[in-house]
Amino acid sequence: MSVFAEETLPETLAARLTDEQRQAVNDAPRGARLAALGAALGMAESEALALLAASVSLDIASNLETDPEARGILPPASCMISK
Repeated sequence: MSVFAEETLPETLAARLTDEQRQAVNDAPRGARLAALGAALGMAESEALALLAASVSLDIASNLETDPEARGILPPASCMISK
């Protein structure tokens, strides 16, 4: 098995892929790497995300609401829309 200079996957997942699949994941744009990983593993992105998170002992955030006390320091969404 070859070693890639910039491995983006934990070894436990990288070992499940061929060199070509690993290279495809590494070469994918950052925002498309999860889709590439899911395709390489033959599973949905959500399943690939769960597997990836478990392999590095991280939880997946499921409640993406802001803290009500922090909302005052965030700019309103209308300020973030480019015209």
